[in-house]
Amino acid sequence: MTPFRFAVLLAICVAWGLHFSVVKSTITGVPPIFYAAMRMTLVAVFLIPFLKWHRGQMKLIFAAGACFGALNYATFFSGLKYVPASIGAIVIEFYVPAAMIFSVIFLHERVGWRRIVGATLAIVGILIIISGGDAGLGPDDRLFLGGLLVMCGALSEAAGAILVKKIDAIAPLQMLAWFGAVGAVSCWVFTLLFEQNQFDFLSEAGRTNVFLAVLYSAVIASIFGHSSYYWLLQRVDVSQIAPAGLMTTVFAVAGGVFLLGETFTLRLAAGALVTMTGVAIIVVRSAQRATERETEPLPVAGPVGVRIEESNLATDNEPDAADEAEELKPENAT
Repeated sequence: MTPFRFAVLLAICVAWGLHFSVVKSTITGVPPIFYAAMRMTLVAVFLIPFLKWHRGQMKLIFAAGACFGALNYATFFSGLKYVPASIGAIVIEFYVPAAMIFSVIFLHERVGWRRIVGATLAIVGILIIISGGDAGLGPDDRLFLGGLLVMCGALSEAAGAILVKKIDAIAPLQMLAWFGAVGAVSCWVFTLLFEQNQFDFLSEAGRTNVFLAVLYSAVIASIFGHSSYYWLLQRVDVSQIAPAGLMTTVFAVAGGVFLLGETFTLRLAAGALVTMTGVAIIVVRSAQRATERETEPLPVAGPVGVRIEESNLATDNEPDAADEAEELKPENAT
């Protein structure tokens, strides 16, 4: 990996990691599904030029959009309201073993004993975290409830990954545009049905911070982060990118602890260590298998909403060094 590409990967991980703190600090005063609705609406508006009808694939695209743009955010953001950002960043990694299990059940893929051990460790670590009680946490934290909601978000994305595997190659921003459109419509329905007083924040002094947070979520986390990540997937060996989710989690935990002043107890640290060890085993082993066999599935670790498999991306030829910066610029500017 060239220094430039590593810098891009590092910027993505920082952007995604800090996103947990941005969302957590905002949804304390704004209904979480309403926040998701605003975010996905902004994503959909920015990506309107990339909306293209794909004949024969729209049912799968709509279903994947419901998993990647609606159900995942509705449950994950709701869960993040009740758990610290640092804990949410760890529990959401339940996606990795869940995606592996779903691939075995629905795609009849085979996994070895190493990944089975990794999945077991990841799940045990999460159970250690969410069953530890609320002692030492914030007054509004409900660790078990919030943890279960975050896990539901991860399950939604794991189901979405199965659907995406069935979709023929589509350009990343076209896929993201449909996820934004489906997510926006769905989240507005959810917030109107299940939440109240969505617009009360407009009369409060912190409304500017809310708008800035939504802008960060849509432009930095979604559009910049996703498009740049897919750009890297097309140009860098998958084994070098796969562990990026682990680096994102480190930034997310650091952001929660140092920016939000969250408490990270010994029990939480132990659960986090067990979980991330299991996730690392799955991701690294999957990356090794993907390098050995191009058809091997890779559960890409990372923050919620970015789990599109490397094998489903429409790829380009390797660019010349002189064209590299020029090719990245339009994607980031979208």
